[in-house]
Amino acid sequence: MKKEVVVNVKDMLMRIALKWRSIIVCAIVGMLLLDGVGIYKSYKEVKNAKAMQKIAQKGGKISYDDVTSNLTEAEKKDAECRFNAYKLYLNKYKRYVDYSNKSILMNLDPNQVYQHKFAYKVSQPQDKADIETTIKNILSDNDIYKSFVKEYKYNDSKEYISELVRVGNVPKKVTKGDKVDINVTNDNSKLIQITVVGSTDKQVEDLAQIVEDKLKDSSDKIKNQNDGATITKVTDELIKTVDDNILAQQESVAEKVDKINTSIVNNLNNLSESTKEYYKAMVKNLSLDDKDDLVYIDATDGTLSANKQKNKKVEVEIPKIRLVSKKMIVLGAAIGIFLSLIVLALRYLLSRTLKNEIELRDAFEIPIIGVLQINNKEVGKLDKLIMELFGRKMLPQQEVLKNINQKCVALTKAKGLGSIIFINDNENVKMQDIISKDLFKGAEVKFMNNSEFINEVAASDVPLNVVVTEQVNKTTYVDIDEQLDFFEQLNVNVLGSIVLE
Repeated sequence: MKKEVVVNVKDMLMRIALKWRSIIVCAIVGMLLLDGVGIYKSYKEVKNAKAMQKIAQKGGKISYDDVTSNLTEAEKKDAECRFNAYKLYLNKYKRYVDYSNKSILMNLDPNQVYQHKFAYKVSQPQDKADIETTIKNILSDNDIYKSFVKEYKYNDSKEYISELVRVGNVPKKVTKGDKVDINVTNDNSKLIQITVVGSTDKQVEDLAQIVEDKLKDSSDKIKNQNDGATITKVTDELIKTVDDNILAQQESVAEKVDKINTSIVNNLNNLSESTKEYYKAMVKNLSLDDKDDLVYIDATDGTLSANKQKNKKVEVEIPKIRLVSKKMIVLGAAIGIFLSLIVLALRYLLSRTLKNEIELRDAFEIPIIGVLQINNKEVGKLDKLIMELFGRKMLPQQEVLKNINQKCVALTKAKGLGSIIFINDNENVKMQDIISKDLFKGAEVKFMNNSEFINEVAASDVPLNVVVTEQVNKTTYVDIDEQLDFFEQLNVNVLGSIVLE
């Protein structure tokens, strides 16, 4: 091989396209296989629906007889104990999820929180802890925030509004620059801080006003419950800041939810398969309830808990088995086409045989006399169209033969040759049917295979002139290399090649 063989992408695409029949077969196979998978999935859906229908007809209960027949009493108790734990986990999970969804505090951005801070001075420092407790009790009553709930449409969150008001954080020390209503000494032991948080300044101001008004209205209550002690507001400020307390609470709830999920997953550890089936059957007996979203059935006899409503009877529609799934058919065809293209491309790239006449000309530097179709089958219209699209024009066979003969005669005359040998090892092709001896006037024409040519070379005293035949997808690069090396050693003149396809 005089030069490296370069992959001709255009020729590769054309030869892949000419395999359109194989590609269609692969697409059909893919369609049938994937549609078969679709039929199986449809069958499983029908089977599951029938099983669910039986459950629905029993009011949602699953009979445990089938799944407990092979279990010991100890295994039953183990599964029931774990199922009870599962119900507890679900209840906790629901509470945390409900809280996360409804709590305004849990949905605040802790990095951008508005805070309205009050600092109240107590008249009797020794009673500060008791006064702080009284204030907490007053402000933890969600009923005092009804106007706030109505204005901001927080009906779903009304039971969590008091979370936005914190009592008891140690305030910063009062400095000379702070605005105060009265003169106070710089003594934190006499101060109670109240912090109101929210997502907007207006929201915080409105809530802070409710807090301040409520404390004014409750001054007598605070005084009566704490031996005549009074509170006086000394600082009042609105800021936008990062709230680590909110972030810590949000992270705490998220961590608890993760732990519950982990516990539910680990609940099945170290259970035998038959015990797992009993456990899963009890889990499936959980049904929906209008009030609570989760209704739990007792693990032992299948009856509902006393505080739950009766199971709803669910009508289960039995689907039909889908013999034809458009989605699966399209997907199967696409996969079949894709895989066939990959295989054809790999076969082309990995093949070490001659792929086209261009390789013979460029890599081995052998002139091309002509390309002859030796396939007896007539080339179809679609194949011709594909070849034309890739710049490969199909000529009539007689015209191709005529061109080959004319070129060979022209070479013989131009070089003044007295003889020319046509070498061909393809038993299905007779060079006598391709080359017309009568056209070579004054020159001897011989037809040989490689073995006969070797004998001819051994008996000849003069350099010989040959035209070789190479077959696409059959003649290997190694064969061509060995042939050319042999010709070079024996001083054989290669006039050109006839490529057989």
